Amino acid sequence: MKKVLSLLLVFCFMLSLCGCKNDNSNTTTVSPASDFEYKTGDGLASIEKYIGTRKDVIIPEKIDDCTVVSINICAFDKTDIESVVIPDTVTTIWNHAFYNCKKLHTVDMGNGVETLIQKTFYGCEKLENLKLSPNLKQSDDAAFSGCSSLKELHIPKTFTAWDMEMFYGNSLTKLTFEDGLESVGAYACFWNDGTLKEVTFPASVKKLGEWTFNTGVENAYFEGDAPTEIGQKPFGESKVTIHYRKGTNGWEDTQLREWYTLVEE
Repeated sequence: MKKVLSLLLVFCFMLSLCGCKNDNSNTTTVSPASDFEYKTGDGLASIEKYIGTRKDVIIPEKIDDCTVVSINICAFDKTDIESVVIPDTVTTIWNHAFYNCKKLHTVDMGNGVETLIQKTFYGCEKLENLKLSPNLKQSDDAAFSGCSSLKELHIPKTFTAWDMEMFYGNSLTKLTFEDGLESVGAYACFWNDGTLKEVTFPASVKKLGEWTFNTGVENAYFEGDAPTEIGQKPFGESKVTIHYRKGTNGWEDTQLREWYTLVEE
């Protein structure tokens, strides 16, 4: 009996070791410097081109003891990467950096990115998991145009400089604006295939750009006073019902009444 128990204990111990080994084998590691062409100077580094073969890329915070602060023009352009984690040290992602990465489905932008230059993630048609930097301030036109798999999006309150067609051609079903955001961009920023049926604006929003949304939005909810700056038909030609809270101001005289139905709640 003792011999049987001893054998069982040994067997269980060996199983536990196997389990640990399997767990460790799945651990994702930071991509090595050899996966990139890069430039360094004055203690700073920029990613110039991805030359690795990994599908899941974690960009390092430092290369050759220099802090990685930017991802340069076309650095990952048309590569087969499937996910990317951008470190908090990066502040700028330049134009076409991830242009037409057809297999890219997940982007974690980190906390440091403040600026996206033109068509940064243009044409990433499988992109469905996108975490924007909570400190993002500016995006040039068409940064995420053609990201047709994108379903959910959270816009940080720091975002102030919108440009044309930022999220044009997506399949958004849920759009969240962080409380504190004051301006919502113009010129087809959120034009999609009609999947976005409703949107809620926090009380902090003071400006709505022109032609921001295309047809498809049915209900727009405003938590605070009517925006004081309103562009031409921010919801396009949609038959939108705008819901606003009782006790908030500016709704009787708002220009939105010229184009849409308003309901006090």
